[in-house]
Amino acid sequence: MTQHPPLPTQPQAPPARRAPPPVLSGAPGQSSGGPTASPRLSLKDATRGIIKNEPPAILAHGVEGVGKSTFAANAPRCLMLDVAERGTGEIPVFGRLRPRSWDELLGLLLDLKMEQHQYQSVAIDSLDWLEPMCWKHVCDSAGKPNLKAFGYGDGYAAALDAWRVLRSRLEDLQQAKGMTVILIAHSHCKTFKNPDANQGDYERYQLKLQDKAAGLWKEWAKAVLFMNYDRAVVEVDGRNKGIDNGRRLIFTRMTAAYDAKNRLWLPEKLPLSWAAFEAAAKAGAELRAQWDEAIWRLDDKARTEAQAWIESVEFDPAKVAKMIEDMRANIQAK
Repeated sequence: MTQHPPLPTQPQAPPARRAPPPVLSGAPGQSSGGPTASPRLSLKDATRGIIKNEPPAILAHGVEGVGKSTFAANAPRCLMLDVAERGTGEIPVFGRLRPRSWDELLGLLLDLKMEQHQYQSVAIDSLDWLEPMCWKHVCDSAGKPNLKAFGYGDGYAAALDAWRVLRSRLEDLQQAKGMTVILIAHSHCKTFKNPDANQGDYERYQLKLQDKAAGLWKEWAKAVLFMNYDRAVVEVDGRNKGIDNGRRLIFTRMTAAYDAKNRLWLPEKLPLSWAAFEAAAKAGAELRAQWDEAIWRLDDKARTEAQAWIESVEFDPAKVAKMIEDMRANIQAK
């Protein structure tokens, strides 16, 4: 039988707490957070060049039924976090879970980070289905019936803070396990309020999310992929008519018609399949490494000009490959 110490006959005061020794801000090897804080960065920790082998964060959006979920499900050993009602039920996925609340979703991401498992990718399907769950969490936490009850704009600001928590969980997961993250969203046609009054407003495909939330996820993703059918508009008997050839494409460059972003050095468009995307991303990573090797052979002025140029061509693989050839030729000629 376990022996317990006798109960005290008189109330005992808690032991006095010893104050920790003071820590000077900026002391070598320590931050101002105290003796247990991690060592602060120093100049000797700086690295040069690109960061290789970062797990990609992909935001895939497009029209209804184009194949966004199938694209994500074909990522390597992908766990689909299906927050939509029966969203991926017809797709043979490697793994599927259906979180029923915001906290449950965050808990699953923490499990992926802390536990041993066989998954290499995780997809959330979809952000626009998740948004009401986020809003409910924010309102329940604050004891508010809806976002409007927070006051003008304050509800959406609180929701944005919740989105940032989710983003942090995804970043932690990538850092700990190197997992690919795929966020799926629907697109809708919405009027773009053009700040240039001389051009006027126009319709374009945008994320089906509140504007600030959409901006957060577009900024975070390494690639924003717009998915749509390959269509053309032709004139028939004086009227415009849409022609659909059945192909489905991924578009990687932002235009007046849709949101997209390319930091993976992808071509402007490619077939809508994970295999095609993976091959293009691998080729882009190899090209990025070649570019990094080439520019460090240039002087400071030429390197600055080269970096400005590559931004201007939006990392177009064909143009970049030709530029690398020219750079190498110029270096050899000297």
